[in-house]
Amino acid sequence: MNDERGENGTVLDIGSGMGIDSLTLRTVIHDDAAFTEWAASGQDGAAPVLDRLFRDDPDGAQVALDQVGMTLPARRRDALQAEIWRDQRRFDDAVDTYRRLIEEAPSPARAAVLTQHLGKVRFAAGDYESARDCFARALDMRLAQSPPAPADQVESSRLALSRVEQLLTDGRAEAGRAGSTTR
Repeated sequence: MNDERGENGTVLDIGSGMGIDSLTLRTVIHDDAAFTEWAASGQDGAAPVLDRLFRDDPDGAQVALDQVGMTLPARRRDALQAEIWRDQRRFDDAVDTYRRLIEEAPSPARAAVLTQHLGKVRFAAGDYESARDCFARALDMRLAQSPPAPADQVESSRLALSRVEQLLTDGRAEAGRAGSTTR
């Protein structure tokens, strides 16, 4: 797990050429060759969808999901649809889908992953308080898992929680400065 400099911030490496951008909290491709090799390996039938999502092309991701969606498990297909909706700014649809998937989660580990992604939807929508709650809950769930959650998942939750706390603190400071100039 390495941190690299990304386009927007540092990138937390999560393997196979993918990483989490520390400022946007989006999954990005930071090593195109490694990602292309992973996608070509056939390990994940959703690779064409992820390729478009991680390249910030939600409409292309929708086309890819429409093409491969029926070959994927329903929960996976629904989660990918929610990710596309997040990037299309259809936040209510994405939130509703993630809430349902969390309720139906077959394990605490899966519920933690889904809760983290719900937080990312809230973050993208600018609802930082709700995002913080989701990230904190996902981190707690990941730390409580037995066996322990993978280190990159724990670090991803810590990164997201730190980022949203920073934005909330900055927002309070900005509001305080604005309030002090009007008195």
